[in-house]
Amino acid sequence: MNYVFEIRKLDKAALQRQACAALNKRAELLSRAQHPKLWKRSDRINAGKNPEEIKKKQRMRSRLLSLCVIVLGAFLFVPGLMNPAELMLPLMAGASGMIVGLFSLAANLRPRKDPFDQPARALLNGMEGIIPAKVTFTDEAMTVEANDTSETTPYDRFEYVIDQPDLLLITFGLQSVIVLPKKDLTGSAEELLDALKEKTTVAK
Repeated sequence: MNYVFEIRKLDKAALQRQACAALNKRAELLSRAQHPKLWKRSDRINAGKNPEEIKKKQRMRSRLLSLCVIVLGAFLFVPGLMNPAELMLPLMAGASGMIVGLFSLAANLRPRKDPFDQPARALLNGMEGIIPAKVTFTDEAMTVEANDTSETTPYDRFEYVIDQPDLLLITFGLQSVIVLPKKDLTGSAEELLDALKEKTTVAK
């Protein structure tokens, strides 16, 4: 086997979303390894369901719950406002409920940031520091040549190879990670992945 990536330029903007997804997948794989029973139960419950649809329904339930809290808070607040001397406790409870509900609803309506956005950005920025680079895969190992240095990593030191439409994210060694744009590969990405599946864990 002999596959070569010749990386001359990195399109960070185009790769950002997929780098986020790859880091997210790695975190999931690590979690699955640490908590197999929990994930087995979760997979059984969510079998056949679209993950994005599940998240959408969870957000909708959270918004409805926030609205219910606001309505119940108003139900207590209005009578208390009319007679605060005798209904001070319902007045305070209603006001608190409305405030909590409003804050919760506002938080749910705000666009959520991907927790892997910053790590992915930092990873791609770090990759720029080793470009131009040449990464070669042989039967025995992966060799990275950059900045006038060469480092060879055997496959038994690989953690994961995460496959995305336009890139491969490889974690290896103690805390090492590299992003390889598929457009820079000489050869077939599918054939490379098939070969790597015999040597390490490949995931999408």
